[in-house]
Amino acid sequence: MAGASGEAGAPGEEEAVDLAGAPGEAGAWNQQWNQALQPMLENLAYQELRAFSGTEEPGREGESFESWLDHANDMLYLWRHISERERRRRLVESLGGPALDLMCDLLDENPDITAQDCLAALVQVFGNKDTQMTSRLKFMTCVQRPQETLYAYVMRLEGLLQLAMEKGAV
Repeated sequence: MAGASGEAGAPGEEEAVDLAGAPGEAGAWNQQWNQALQPMLENLAYQELRAFSGTEEPGREGESFESWLDHANDMLYLWRHISERERRRRLVESLGGPALDLMCDLLDENPDITAQDCLAALVQVFGNKDTQMTSRLKFMTCVQRPQETLYAYVMRLEGLLQLAMEKGAV
């Protein structure tokens, strides 16, 4: 316990000053810890973005652009605490085919582009350009494909109905 001047303080008080040094060094020490912990925090509970290739018919590893875009926006929100560079890296990691080619060209032109702007560029190229009439026609003429399960057909039909409703076609 510290008393009148000249008395020793509590055990450890002097050690804390010695470890931190000058007041400015404590801030530098804190900054070093933050820099060391940032990569670990970025990878903590890292959930990968689902794959998107940009091909016309999604294969086993891909999915429709609209579905992928919804997922990508959700993931960007979850990743809001990590660096923009890491968000871009994760976005590029999920791409393949023409979508990856587009993103590589975009990043070559502007390496500091935000992940959200990257998504906007993908929307311009791969976004749904269906008109109201096209959406209605796709929904009205949708048939079950050979070997397609009833569940898969209904899910595909539901997606077409949702698009048609968004366009005001039904």
